[in-house]
Order: sequence, then structure tokens, then C-alpha cells
Amino acid sequence: MAYLIFNAPYLIVNGEKTKINVDIVLSADNERKTTLWYEVSSAYSGYLYIDRMDPFLVAVLPYCMKNGYDIRFAPNAPGVSADLLYQLTKILIPSLKSSLYFSQIVIEAQPVYKPLKAGWGTATGVSGGVDSFYTILNHMEGLFPLTHLTLFNLQSFGEYGGAVARKHFCRNVKRAKKICEDLNQEYETDIQLITVDSNIQDELPIEIYYAGTYRDAGAILLLKQLFKLYYFSSTHGINDFSIRYEVRDYDLWNLSCLSTENCRIQIFGLDAERIDKLKYISEFPVTYDNLQICLQELLNGSQGMEYSKQKNCTCYCDKCVYTVLALKALGKLDKYETVFDLDLSERKYTDLLTEVITKKKSYLFKETYNLLRQTGEITEMMEVGIGASIGGYDDVPQDRDARLAEIFDVFLGKLQDHFSFSDALALRGYHSAAIYGMGRLGKRLYHELENLTLYGIDRNPQIICEGMEIKSPTEDLTPVDVIIITTVYDTEAIRSYLKNRVGADILTLKEILEWN
Repeated sequence: MAYLIFNAPYLIVNGEKTKINVDIVLSADNERKTTLWYEVSSAYSGYLYIDRMDPFLVAVLPYCMKNGYDIRFAPNAPGVSADLLYQLTKILIPSLKSSLYFSQIVIEAQPVYKPLKAGWGTATGVSGGVDSFYTILNHMEGLFPLTHLTLFNLQSFGEYGGAVARKHFCRNVKRAKKICEDLNQEYETDIQLITVDSNIQDELPIEIYYAGTYRDAGAILLLKQLFKLYYFSSTHGINDFSIRYEVRDYDLWNLSCLSTENCRIQIFGLDAERIDKLKYISEFPVTYDNLQICLQELLNGSQGMEYSKQKNCTCYCDKCVYTVLALKALGKLDKYETVFDLDLSERKYTDLLTEVITKKKSYLFKETYNLLRQTGEITEMMEVGIGASIGGYDDVPQDRDARLAEIFDVFLGKLQDHFSFSDALALRGYHSAAIYGMGRLGKRLYHELENLTLYGIDRNPQIICEGMEIKSPTEDLTPVDVIIITTVYDTEAIRSYLKNRVGADILTLKEILEWN
């Protein structure tokens, strides 16, 4: 079995900054030796401790579980807080046996029973995002008001660390300071900002979906002699709980196991949908100039590329698309002109709606889609039109096959009764036709109307019907007397869409089958 060895941690003070370092050895990597470190302002160095390995152990845990490294401690290394060691080895790691990504590992460490100095502060992260602001603004007052805001360079500014990620981090420190100043002015408080830099992600890179919570928790435990309570902003709701996939899916469980007797990490916001969080924070002016939710900085940093724009990307990442459209539906988008490019969002508005419709079942977009339907920004006819332009929908009803079987049964009965579709249409003045929906029903109907049908219409660009031209619903449609819809769902929406595109009568196959 491969293993990671911890040596004893040590402090290095360099003027205004203090680092806590630990040398490690990776056995499976040719006995590679490297040094991991956290760095904080020297003003907080008195809260650091080197008599136990808690912050480093928690931070490396996902890397070791994903790569199959047991964790060992050199003879000169201290142990781990007894309560944390118990929770990791007896509760958390065994519970992750159903994870698709983590393997069971062994931690060979001595428990440390001596208590640390009890913390007194109450803190939370200040990313500037929706979840972060929701947590902050709910705790400016009350039983446990905030005393500190934090910003960690553990993974959030570039998934694999490095110089570009650190540059993004430094830029965000400036934004976090401004948020802190604005809150202190508004609420007449004295909240302090604490930043933690680290090279752990540089040296032990791992995807954020597997490690984000653990890396953040490591930085929180680094300062647990300062923090007695840390509010951890939830990104997923309680209904999304699962241990199999992303670490954020089981934060509720994770954080209870990573809390220790003198530092509780409390997840907050599990009960609120993202749209409700956005509605809540949009009532607070502090968010108007400070909302930072763009994924582009993380994505660029992950590739070692600098993201230099001063605003959120507005239209190019899912989080921006979601937020821009949700704020528009809430009637609040104009208040965020400092952080979003409102001219760009107006020019690309149809594209943004298209993206929401195509992703309406996803975790991030389903709430926005429902809100836009409620406010009328997305109409049924618009959805059909957009669905046509992208080649289909994902809302196929569960009883589609039963509906098809019923129509086929009536269709066959008509043929057995020698019903002539061509004669029935001609009798009603229809001498040219197009067929919408060139699946099984459409192709059967075409064989009955071969002399009348000029072309077919289908959202699937790959569909073929021998001897027949098939057009997309978004193309110019040649004038015909009638268009016959053969689909068994969304028929009224499709009829409305076609009526706005052609002057022909629009009938459904079911309606024709009801003729005598």
C-alpha cells in the first residue's frame, strides 16, 4: 500500500506573514519529498498551533482517499486531536465506502487529548457569491453575529493551484476587503477579514468536486483557536444528499465529522432554494457592487490562464446565465450594472433563454426556468420554437409509447375500413400538405399521402424518409394547404408555433382519424 508520511510542523515568521509548514514524503512517487504550508497574517500567528496535525490531515484526506495513500506520522511528528481522529477513522472514512471515487485508507496516528485554547470568534467565507452573501446577511445580527470573514486560496481560484490561481486570489482579497468595509459601515460593526494562502493544491492537486469541502475545512481548523463557530455556506440542498458523487452533496455529514469540540463547522442554507437565496440577497445594496459569482476565473485558473475582466462574464458560464436571468425575472437586474454587462445580456437575451430551456431539468437551472415561466419571460410557444431550433426537447411524457400505440390502432382500423386519407383531405379542399413529425407515424402517413405531401418537418436533423425532403421547423417552409402534426405530445404548442410561421391550416393526425 502506498502511503504519505507527515513530519513535524514548524513556523516561519516573515514580517507581516507567518507560515506553518510540514514536510511530507509520498512513497508511491519515488519517495518524493515536498513541503506543504498555510500562510496567514502575522497578526493571527498566536492562534496557530504545532502540537497536532489537524489542518494538514483534513486537507490531504481526499487526495489520499482518491489515490489510495495510507497516512502515517514520522517519529518526530505530533498526533491528531482525539475527537477529530475518532470521527475520521471510525465514522467518516468508513461511511465513504459507497463513494465511487474514494477508497478506504488507514490513518496511523496518536490521539492528542490535551485541549486547545478555546476559540471565541464567529466566521464565514466571503467569496462574494449568492450562497456566501446569503449566509453573511443572515448573520450580521442575532444570537451569534459574525466577527470575521475569511477568504482561502485552497482551490477556489484555480483548480490546480499555481501562480495564476494565486494572482486571482490576491485580486479577490481586494474585493473581500471592500465587502467587509461596506458591511461594517452599513451595520456599524468591526468585522475583520482573515485570508489564508496555501500551496497544498499546488503539491497535491485534485479536482474541486472531490476535495473542496476538505480543503476549506483544513483552513478553518488551522484557526480553531480563534473560531468557535464557522458558518459553512451550502451549495446543494438537503434533498441532494448523496455520498456517492461530489463532496458538496454530503457536506451536512462531512462537516459534522470535521468539527471538533472547540470549533463547530455549521452548514447553513440547506433549507433554501438558490432562487430564494438570490431573492433575499437582492434586497441588500451591499450586493449590488460586490456580487461575484462567475466561474470563468476558476476555469481559467485551472488552465493556468489569467481571467482579466473586471465584471462577471454575464453570458458565458452557467452560474452567470442563471443569475442574470433570475435577477431579470425578479426585476432586480438593473441594480447590478456594476458587476454584469447589461448591454451584453440584452443582446444575447434569446440565447440565454435558450440555454435555460435546454437545461431546465438541471440542478442549477430548474428554478430559473420555473420563475421565467411564471413571469411570462418564457412562453409555451417560445419554448416550442427554441426546442425546434435545438433539435428537440427532454420532456417526453412517460406514456408516450401508450399514446403511439393507441394512434396506431386507430390508424390501422381506418385502413382496414378502406379510409382514404388523400380523398378525405381533398374533399375538404386540401390539395397539398406537409407532415410535422417524421417518426414512425409520420412515415406511415406519408405513404398514404405521397401524392399530396410536398415535404416533411422534423426537429431531428438526422431523420430520413426516402423520396421526401425534410426541413427543420426553423427553415423557410414552402406554402401548403395544410400541415398535419403526427406527434402525440406538445401538439397545441406546436400548432401555435406553426401558425405564426405559415398561413396553412394546422391539423393533428388524431383529428383526421376522427373524420368519418
